[in-house]
Parts: sequence; C-alpha cells; structure tokens
Amino acid sequence: MNISPSVAGGIALFGILTVGSGCTALSLGDSRRCESEPFESPMDKLRRTWSGLQGLSTALESYKVDMNFYPISHCELQDHDGLLLCPVHELGEELWPYTRGLSGHDGWRSPYLYANTEAGEHYAMIATGSDRRVNDGEELRRLIETCFQAKLFAPPPRAIHSFADDLLWCDAQEILAPPDEMRICRE
Repeated sequence: MNISPSVAGGIALFGILTVGSGCTALSLGDSRRCESEPFESPMDKLRRTWSGLQGLSTALESYKVDMNFYPISHCELQDHDGLLLCPVHELGEELWPYTRGLSGHDGWRSPYLYANTEAGEHYAMIATGSDRRVNDGEELRRLIETCFQAKLFAPPPRAIHSFADDLLWCDAQEILAPPDEMRICRE
C-alpha cells in the first residue's frame, strides 16, 4: 500500500496544528512554557497527552465526515528514527475549524505527529512521551502499516509501560495506550 506520494513508500508524519492553554503563543509552532502554568507531574502530563489525542482524533473524524478523507500532508519531510516527519504548522488552515481550542502539543511540549495514506483514507497519530522523540521507528512503522491495511479494525491495543513510551492512535482507535488506571484523573 502506498502511504504518501512524496515519500516514495515511506510514512509521512507531521504535527497537528493549534495552540492551547491560556497562554499567548508567539507563532503557530510555539511550545514554550508559560510562566503562570502550575507544576504538572508526569502522570498529569500523560493524562493531558491522552486527552489531547482523544480530542484531536475526534477533530480528525469530524474532518473526514465533512471532506470524505483525512487531511493529507504536503510538507518538507524530516527523518526521525526512520519515520518521515513534517512540521506542526502544515495542517493549520485545513484543520483549524475542527481543532480550535485544542493543543497541538502533548504534556511534554512536543507536537503530536500524524501519518496518512496517500488518498487520506487512513491516519495515525503519535505522541512521543516524556523523552520527546520517536523511540522505535521500525516498530511504529510496522504498527501503522498494519493499521492502514486492516479492513475494519486496527490491532488490539497494547499498554505502554513508561512515560517515555510513544502513544499511537490509528483511525480513531488506540493502539499503544496507557493502562486504564493511568488514564483516570483522581482527586
């Protein structure tokens, strides 16, 4: 299956655009920490990241309902552990009506990453975790390709074990996810 025409068989990934929180960003890709933000534990950051993935997944599904395909990348690609990544601002204008109010960055201030098939019939979204990098590009590539080739459902979800582990969604289904007890906010 061809995944992106500009990648010659590779997977194109790029960040989803928006700026969240109560802080004013200087530019669309600005991810600097605001002085007024309270301290967040790694668990809080993971929960915020997971919630952000859920919100962005809903936005992507809404986009597909309106357009009949998921957003398609058109950007200058950069190689990160074997996966081709695009800058966060590349989907801005297309997705803005759907992502307004959502953050384009995870709890560790890294952009969410996005992959799509050539015609936009499938997508995958990645959050890189506390280490702010793709940990195993080959494993993620295999999981994404499996998701893209699945007829109805992606593979069953697998739990992550560390805050540094990557999180992965494919076509609105969680693939690499925190265990249930890590998703629930407790007082």
